Parts: sequence; C-alpha cells; structure tokens
Amino acid sequence: MEIMLTKDNETISYDTTKISDSNKQAQANTIVSKVATIEVILEALAIANNAQRNALENLLQDSEEAIVSTKNESAEEESIDKSSDE
Repeated sequence: MEIMLTKDNETISYDTTKISDSNKQAQANTIVSKVATIEVILEALAIANNAQRNALENLLQDSEEAIVSTKNESAEEESIDKSSDE
C-alpha cells in the first residue's frame, strides 16, 4: 500500500509492501486502515454537525419569542473604538 505523508512542507511516499518485517508491515497496514476510518467518521460528524446547526438556526429564526438579546457587531466595534479614543 502506497502512502504519502506531509510534514514540515515535505511530502514523502512510502510503500508498506516493501517493509521487510511482516509484523511491522501488518501493523502499518492496520494503522493506515484505522486512520482512513477515523477520517471518514470525522467528515460524517462534520456533516451531521452542520446539518443540526442549520436545523437549530432555522427553528430559532422562526421562534422570535425565544430571543433574549441581540448584538450588532458593527455597533459594538464603533462603541469600542470611541471609548478607546477617549
């Protein structure tokens, strides 16, 4: 199995089939498989997270009675700028 690893702006290619020690070769292949599985899970979680955030945002936008306070970022920045000038 060929693998490319990038570290410190340097990419190195490895071929696990060329590892002479069969135990190390099996361990390398197992780790590669685990990393690939974890990356798929992370992407699935990111997609699920975005979907849930969007659903919550839509729900809250339709529920004006739930608004406790609002902040206008540009107004806050102006007031901070003015107070720092004093």
